[in-house]
Formats: sequence, C-alpha cells, structure tokens
Amino acid sequence: MRRLSGPLPQRPVLDRIIKRMQDDEDLLRDIFSAGPERERRLRSEAIKIMCDEGMVCTGNEIQGIVSLLLEEMLGLGSIEPLLKDERVSEIMINGTGQSYVER
Repeated sequence: MRRLSGPLPQRPVLDRIIKRMQDDEDLLRDIFSAGPERERRLRSEAIKIMCDEGMVCTGNEIQGIVSLLLEEMLGLGSIEPLLKDERVSEIMINGTGQSYVER
C-alpha cells in the first residue's frame, strides 16, 4: 500500500479514478441522475477504486477526493471553487493554459 503524498488529491489519482468510473455504465447513470444518492455512490466507488489500487487515505482526504470528483464529473472542474468564492468578481479563461481571476 502506498500513502498519497503532497497536496491531495493529486491529478494522477483523480485521473485514474475517473478513468475507472468511465468504464462503468451503471455507475455513470447513477452519478449523472439527480438525487441525494449520487454523492454516496460516488464516495463508495472512489473508496473501492482506491482500495483496489492500494491507496491509503484519511477520511478528510477521501472527502477531498469525492468533492473534486463531483466538481470534475458534474461541475466545472478546477474553476468550481472560484465560482463559489464571493470575492471573485470575474473569471477570464483563454484556452487550457491561461486564466485570469479578478477579486
């Protein structure tokens, strides 16, 4: 088993979990349907995948991974926290490598 290190969750970890989830049509149907069960289903599947791959995480790390998975799969990914930040007045995105935030 290996411990995840550095700022969690790491992009490669998220990418592996998302890739595994994309291969499961039933899971995708459950996650993309509205309802209170989708976060529970996403959480349990993420934990299962992390265990299968020998990852060890704390409860807080798992919650962080689940939050980012929800943002990636159902929201606007990495700009989701900016949209929730009341101090942000403008977000400008020029392609995949250049973004500006006005506060």
